Amino acid sequence: MFIPHKYRNIIPKDPIYDEKSSFIVPGSWEWFTFMYKMEIQMAIKVAEERHLRLIQEEQIAREEHKARAQKLARDEAGYYGTTPHYLDKRRKLTDDSTTLNKIYHDSMSRYRKRLLYNQDSLTKEHRKLKAEMKEFFL
Repeated sequence: MFIPHKYRNIIPKDPIYDEKSSFIVPGSWEWFTFMYKMEIQMAIKVAEERHLRLIQEEQIAREEHKARAQKLARDEAGYYGTTPHYLDKRRKLTDDSTTLNKIYHDSMSRYRKRLLYNQDSLTKEHRKLKAEMKEFFL
């Protein structure tokens, strides 16, 4: 009896019965119909299992990504000395403090340079004045 190759790995070991509990003779038209339906059901089952496996893999990948993101947030928060909840506020505070400190430093540097320049010019004037006074008193 000829059995198609695609049915050889799905043939059940037990006898096959239909819905009315009648024995289905191997090789008959009913047997091939039953095997065809069984093949379709198995293909659907395999597709569903593959779909479920892909969904599970995707879920696992999402969870791993979420865990990595949380770990990065914890590490960065630890660097700033805070918790992930307050990380954005701490970052903004740090940036604002740095900006204000830079502005203060720049303005004070200009002011100090002006003072030093004026002081140097005064010292030159004082030296000149002292020299003139020594000459006068001699």
